[in-house]
Amino acid sequence: MLKRMLSITLCSGLALALVPKAVAADDVSGLQAEINALKAEVSQMRQASSDTWLDERRADEVKGLIREVLADAETRASLLQDGAVAGHNGEHFFLGSADGNNSLEVNGQIQIRGIWDLQGNRADEDDAGIQIRRVKLGFSGNVITPKLQYLIGLSVGNLGAGGDLGLVVVEDVIVGYQLADGLTIKAGKFKLPFLRDELTSSGRQQAVERASVTEFFTVDRSEQIQLAYSTDNYQLVGSLNDGANEDFSTAGSDPVEIGLTGRADVRLAGDWAQKTDYTAWSGEDFAAFLGAAIHYQAGDSRNADNGSESQADYVGWTIDGSVENNGLNLYGALMGGHTEYDTTALATQDRDMYGYLVQAGYNLDDTLEPFIRWEQIDQDVAGQEEPGIITFGVNYFLSGHNAKWTTDVVWVYDGDVPTANEFGGNNGFGTGMGISNFASATNDELVVVRTQFQLLF
Repeated sequence: MLKRMLSITLCSGLALALVPKAVAADDVSGLQAEINALKAEVSQMRQASSDTWLDERRADEVKGLIREVLADAETRASLLQDGAVAGHNGEHFFLGSADGNNSLEVNGQIQIRGIWDLQGNRADEDDAGIQIRRVKLGFSGNVITPKLQYLIGLSVGNLGAGGDLGLVVVEDVIVGYQLADGLTIKAGKFKLPFLRDELTSSGRQQAVERASVTEFFTVDRSEQIQLAYSTDNYQLVGSLNDGANEDFSTAGSDPVEIGLTGRADVRLAGDWAQKTDYTAWSGEDFAAFLGAAIHYQAGDSRNADNGSESQADYVGWTIDGSVENNGLNLYGALMGGHTEYDTTALATQDRDMYGYLVQAGYNLDDTLEPFIRWEQIDQDVAGQEEPGIITFGVNYFLSGHNAKWTTDVVWVYDGDVPTANEFGGNNGFGTGMGISNFASATNDELVVVRTQFQLLF
């Protein structure tokens, strides 16, 4: 188009030069006006052509910049070994290969607690303080294939495991393999499949701490080989282990000759995920579960110097159930423990112990959850009365269990404070429960106020 206009202009100029001088002056003036108009049009076309050229140049520069950025991103991605994935899934931080064959998930727990307790028959009736109850860090995932899984759980200064040591201890070590759909084998040191309240994470409890009756009857962790099978409606778990509360024993030196534990759970309604805590969240459907478990261990008389576990056989059992519906939750458990010593001289120490637990709560818009719990322990000790315990309080959820504030009151209204169940190794009234200095307290009411902030990540 530009060339065409230039040609017209040149031709017009040439024609004007060849016009005879006899042409009228007004004709010359008209031709000159036409030439000027054509020049103006050519100038406009040149400007438009220049702007188009500049736009094209800018576009080329932008495209070049994009190519450089993409090349840099590709170089950085190559450093992540063929496209590793990382981030936060809403609950935990994770890192893994793009094919899913290798993964690492990191999770943590912090519980900071304030405590005030009161009992009349002590020299110091009023006792208060601050506890760092739990600081935990866990690593889990899979290697080589999604079927080969691992877990390592670390704990710092866990008051439930020997006092406030301020040291890092290994709580759990698990290697597992998925043999088939729903069938898994695990080996290592971790919780025995016994009490549901113990198997429910400390980060998903309703009260500040598990029930005292749970701590009394729990068989806790042990070195074991465990086989688990699950379907849509039931879960079965069996364990061959070193006995209750066994912690990194040397082969042949533990006080138990053999330990066997089994648990069965049935889903009557709802989803299995609802069984992982006691809270009924908004939007959850009706859920109902029943469970039962049994634990047996035979003492190893060869290692009789390792305590009462090596001198007696022990059987523990439990039956439990729960329902959730529209914010309301209800949980109950009955449990027992029976010892039989292997010598006539110790036969008088045989015990038939029982525990009872009922707990209920109501969730208000996923923000506030008042709750109440009743429990009783019959430890079958001559001259001691059965303690009755009521716990009531409220949860304030900032972000579900991940960030919540829990405050409760524990009232031991009757009976004697029990001693530890030697076969579980835990004291239901120990310092890990936020209750201190009650070992010599008998027949006196006990009140403990606990408030705790929890952070999970």
